[in-house]
Amino acid sequence: MKTKGHGSTELNGEVVAMVCGVVERVNKLVYVCTLRAIYKPEVGDIIVGRVIEVAPKRWRLLDTNYSQDAVLMLSSINLPDGIQRRRTAEDELNMRSIFEENDVICASQISYHYGSYNGELVL
Repeated sequence: MKTKGHGSTELNGEVVAMVCGVVERVNKLVYVCTLRAIYKPEVGDIIVGRVIEVAPKRWRLLDTNYSQDAVLMLSSINLPDGIQRRRTAEDELNMRSIFEENDVICASQISYHYGSYNGELVL
């Protein structure tokens, strides 16, 4: 049995495309990638972006192929020592040793907010 995904629906027991595009299959999931659509990130998507700003407790990312910037919070990453602990002011001062401007990173979308940023990411 096939499972309907983005751009598809079930009609009379069959999965059919609701938009014009390329049919993609991942295991039993069937979805349609539209040919002329603006990318809108979904929770769980893998986002690739370039760091454009190191701000207090966060990195701002650009080049995510979306009209707005993304945010990677300091609290969302595993620190270099690998220990899960509360982030301190010292961690915030050392943010540039983890990522600095123009670094390209890959992260997973964990939430989406309408507004100045397109969502929160996690490594």
